[in-house]
Amino acid sequence: MAILHSIALHAVLSFSPQSRQKGRTSPPLIWDLRLPPSTARAASHTHHIVPPYYLSQPATSPPTPYIRIVSGVFPFDWRIDVQNPYGVTVGDVLDGISRGLRRGVTQREWAQTSRTQKARVADAFYARTLQSADPRREHSQGVRRVDWLLKHTTFVGLTPSPEMPYTWTLTTKRADR
Repeated sequence: MAILHSIALHAVLSFSPQSRQKGRTSPPLIWDLRLPPSTARAASHTHHIVPPYYLSQPATSPPTPYIRIVSGVFPFDWRIDVQNPYGVTVGDVLDGISRGLRRGVTQREWAQTSRTQKARVADAFYARTLQSADPRREHSQGVRRVDWLLKHTTFVGLTPSPEMPYTWTLTTKRADR
């Protein structure tokens, strides 16, 4: 478990660079962030969805009613705030990440983006919409924050932020497909 100010993150969500050095090359959760959290699979049983009892478990120990998720990939102050007065669960975190990444990009944010980055994000947008179940509908929804991940849309885990309490950094890797 990753520890942040004596708060430990559930193992299914946790990632640390040290885990790569210790030979852990795949995260405990396999999830393409372009897809809903219901598509997440347990790495130990890739054909099985994440068991419901995992989703209902506290995301942190001790349980906390709030966590924030950030990413160094995002160009703006995009934060994902996850709240549950009874304690944030693993399911709350997955749902929060999905909702946060499905948010549309504003015209102002798009206008502030460099031409080069716009082209990269547009490529990711078109690839995502073409792979969706309803490409026309998805295309009409416009560019989403998940498109800023470009091809790095596979969830790896969350790493505690040393500077900000109750904050974890989203780590992703290049998608296999």
